[in-house]
Amino acid sequence: GIPLLAGGGGFSWASWGLARVGHGPSSLTGAGVHVYVLDTGIFAGHDEFGGRVVPTLDLTRGRGAEECQVGDSECATDRVGHGTAVA
Repeated sequence: GIPLLAGGGGFSWASWGLARVGHGPSSLTGAGVHVYVLDTGIFAGHDEFGGRVVPTLDLTRGRGAEECQVGDSECATDRVGHGTAVA
């Protein structure tokens, strides 16, 4: 967790990321939300993403920004593993 300053000079632990997002736990599902990850790419076929990944822009091939074409499984793919872990 992330240590957060609390009243009286102590601290409490927050779940990772909540302090950054600025929203506490709730019943929100995230339905209809688009998240963009600018990192080393993403392994779109990872089981945890459940087919929800849509590669859109590739900056990982060293040729500047390239728009991903539908069905291009190499576009914006994660060649080092970091972007998938972040996502």
